[in-house]
Amino acid sequence: MDRRTIWPGLIALLLFGAPSAHAVSNEVARPARITAMIGQGYAIVREEYRPAFVHPRQNLLLDLPPEMDRSSLTVGDDANSVQWLGARWLVSPPPPFDGVLDLSAPGVASLTHAAPRAASRVECSLLADSARPRSVWALYQVPGFSWRARYDLTIRGDIRNQLEPLPVDLEARYYLSNGLSRTLSLDRIQLLGPDRVPATPEPGPVGTGFLELDEDSPLADRWRPQKPQPETPQLYSLPDAARLAAGEVTAVRFASARRVPTDRVYVMDSERNASDATLNWKPLRQLLTFRNERRVGLGFPLPPGTALISTGVGRSSTQQEALLNHTASGGVIRVDLGDAVGISGARRSLGREPAPSGFTEETIELWVTNSLPSAIRVEISERPPVPLAWDMVRSSRSYEILDRRLRYDLEVDPRSAMTINYTVRLTEPEDW
Repeated sequence: MDRRTIWPGLIALLLFGAPSAHAVSNEVARPARITAMIGQGYAIVREEYRPAFVHPRQNLLLDLPPEMDRSSLTVGDDANSVQWLGARWLVSPPPPFDGVLDLSAPGVASLTHAAPRAASRVECSLLADSARPRSVWALYQVPGFSWRARYDLTIRGDIRNQLEPLPVDLEARYYLSNGLSRTLSLDRIQLLGPDRVPATPEPGPVGTGFLELDEDSPLADRWRPQKPQPETPQLYSLPDAARLAAGEVTAVRFASARRVPTDRVYVMDSERNASDATLNWKPLRQLLTFRNERRVGLGFPLPPGTALISTGVGRSSTQQEALLNHTASGGVIRVDLGDAVGISGARRSLGREPAPSGFTEETIELWVTNSLPSAIRVEISERPPVPLAWDMVRSSRSYEILDRRLRYDLEVDPRSAMTINYTVRLTEPEDW
């Protein structure tokens, strides 16, 4: 070799030093662990990698779902020892996913599969504080995910026999919808959602129609459409890892309990029992209640969902479909069995009259009859039938006020009736 070509290179090496080390790999990194938090319509996915970091600066080549939101990508580590310098996308973004999810069926739904698409390949440039192996994560958001919960409740025993105990078998499953064109094997799944099942709007006109409201009237608020109650987001965790197939709905069991002891309670709600000058008798609602606790195989937060209630070991007779709201650990699960037989209630107004204090008072009378040969527990949820502001004056039995409703807990003897009288003070507008 010509010395004239060797010596200039050696001189340049001595003057400027060796070029900076930069680990470049053309191999796609494989995640060591994948976790996801699934909401309604989206999911936040976290993929963990363990690059060698032979040099402080390293490029990490990732294959991510083509449907992902590229602007949501974040790369880092828990110790904040790795700096993300930037990303270079190597594959153009795909068109929106055109599959159709059908969640109307009570079982596992299916998806009209879309053609497979190339992954969103991205080269991430990382700079670590030292050259040593470590874990880094990639966090991004994807659309097309949703979830729902369903409960299968089997009641063992005769509902009509009030003296017979009614243990319950419970099976609960999540139905997880993956609208992506790739399968995800998730080591951990968390679900984010409201604390109750969204109510289906009733058919009919919405709003005030042609009714003209007097803004100065205290009754105007009673005619306006009510604002929906604020929802409290809840986070639920699946007990095991799960594989969510591309474009499908996967069923995952998360709770199972056998022969859970229950209590019967009969509920009288003022919303169902109209109040007028005469007694209007209606059957009370029969509920089964049991605690969400570890000794019966539960004891963790339960999500809101649909409950299919059946009788018999073979689930041969479906009683009804009900809705269960979020139940915290240690809380009470209430299963509505419909109208009770032989137990009814009524309420009526005994009229208004002026009080010595100058206010107007109204007295309400409540009745509960029990024609069964056993004592029963009755829960009364009572909203005074007055459109005005009110304050409690007196009651013939002890009560609680919860959310501006009166709550009575009673025990009614066999083949007997019980009556309650309470009086409220009304606040009328000054120009009346």
